[in-house]
This record gives sequence, C-alpha cells and structure tokens, in this order.
Amino acid sequence: MEAVTMSTPSDDASPPSLPDADELDDSVEVLYVGGDAESIDAVESRLRSADGVDVRSRPQSTEALSAVDEADCVVAADATLVDGRDLLAAVRERAPRVPVVLVAADPTDDRRAAVREDDWSEHVPRTGPGGVVDCVRRLVDHERDATLAGRALAALELVPDGTAIAAPDGTVAFADPAFARQFGVASDALPGSDWRDLFTDAEIDRLESDAFPSLGDGWHWVGACEGRRADGETFTTRTRIAELDDGSLVFIVQCGTQSTRN
Repeated sequence: MEAVTMSTPSDDASPPSLPDADELDDSVEVLYVGGDAESIDAVESRLRSADGVDVRSRPQSTEALSAVDEADCVVAADATLVDGRDLLAAVRERAPRVPVVLVAADPTDDRRAAVREDDWSEHVPRTGPGGVVDCVRRLVDHERDATLAGRALAALELVPDGTAIAAPDGTVAFADPAFARQFGVASDALPGSDWRDLFTDAEIDRLESDAFPSLGDGWHWVGACEGRRADGETFTTRTRIAELDDGSLVFIVQCGTQSTRN
C-alpha cells in the first residue's frame, strides 16, 4: 500500500478554495414599497437608521416591481399593489427567491398561509424594536448562505476527482456523480447514508485511528484507501481527506487509478 502523506492547504493537490461567507459584502439593499403615512414613518425610518442598510422607496404601484431585480430584500407596508395584484405573488413572478418582508398588524388567514408556503418571506408587526430590521437581515443572510452553498456544490462538481462531504454525524450530505460511480451507486442514493458503508471494516479502523486525528488546522490526509462498492466488490484508490470547520469530512477519490478485487 502506498505511503500516507500529510499536506498543507498550499499543496497543489488541495481542492480549490471558495470565498468565506464572512468575506462577502454584508450591506443590504432594501426596496421599500410604502403604504400609508403612519407605516412609512414607523417602518422606513427604522430601516434607514440601521447600519449597513440602504433603502430605496417606491410607492404602491406596479412600477415598484421594476426595482426588485436590484434589491436584496423587499419590505412592504401593504401586500396589495395599486392595480389590486398581490405583491408577494407579483414579486415571485419576477424574482423567485428575493426575501420579502410584509409588515402588517393583523394579516388575514390567506396572507398567513401564503407566507407559510413561501420559504423566502415573513410577516412582522409594525411595532416592536428592530423587528423589521432583524427579519430583513435574517432572511437576507439565509438567502446568501444558500446561494454560497449552491455555488460551492457547483464548484465541487467541476473537480475532476470524485468528491463527497460527510456531516459531523457521519451521514453523507453531498456526493458528486464521479464519486458515486467509484462506489457503484447513483449519486442521489448516497445522501443520508453513512460514510462507513463505503469502506472496508479494516479501512474504517485505520482512518479513525490514524487519519482523522491528524486532520485540522488546514492539514489533510492523503493515502490509498480500500473502498467497498454496493455489490460487495472492494477496490483501492488514492484518497484525500480533509476536515471542515464544523467537523464535516471531505473525501476526494482519484478517478481512473484504482485496482479491484472480489
């Protein structure tokens, strides 16, 4: 079996790095669709006084929809546009995932149901310190995290070798098609399974006793591992293993350099 090596992040074999969420611009562009004067005084002024929040105000009209594309979040003091169209539905036709905060003292049951069915919208009351600002930041952060995660997964699929990520509890959270092919399964069948199902018992013991304790602080483990396919066939392939900040494990298996045995 080939010798095991330890590499730092500067090693050429390391996976490509991705931007950290903390390094991204945290300013928020809010499109405020105003309602009555009282709502404008209470809501818009609260938004404008918040650090890092830039507000563009538009009256209740279909013209407000033209500004949605450049907004990180839409805040509306009323859920109905001038022509009677539902604001949330109109925004969703144009921007399926932009966060929408609807400010209402007592929303109707239909409105509550519509918001519950939409992952990117919430209701907040007109009163209460910081309520609308906190809601805006929470929804925008959630959407940005989801976007960053989607980009990261797309980047992983461009890596020529097979890549999988196991959550801290050991379950596979992501596996690209190249990785799944190495183990003789469909990529959509791996999420939810245990990473230990992919290796022989002896290999699991070796990884847990020798490889994993050496991970962390930017170091990753490189060596030959004995994998186990769904049909029981075993194979040996060069493998890199790294640990993420949350304790998740990244497995990268080299495609096209394996030996098999029954």
